[in-house]
Amino acid sequence: MKKIGFTILFLIIALFSFGLLYSYNTRPVIAQISCPPHMDPVSEACHNYLQEELNKIKAQQGTIQKKLKEEEYQRLDLQGKINYINSQIAQTEQEIKELQIE
Repeated sequence: MKKIGFTILFLIIALFSFGLLYSYNTRPVIAQISCPPHMDPVSEACHNYLQEELNKIKAQQGTIQKKLKEEEYQRLDLQGKINYINSQIAQTEQEIKELQIE
């Protein structure tokens, strides 16, 4: 019975992780590769525009990395809970065996 609960918890964690990865991979790219048509490609304005786009991408990357670290922490926290539950299951199984022997 408890192994079923563990299996369900594992499946929930796996589905949640898959959902996060899918949502990160399906986001549209916001930055453009080149300057807008009204800008001269070799102008300082174009350079500044591309630099701003690069800064936006770096900020997005930082946000995503922060979210990934938070998810890793949550996973570790859940793994600790799973380990605790597994130890409780093992102790209960041992008690059942002892009672059966008595």
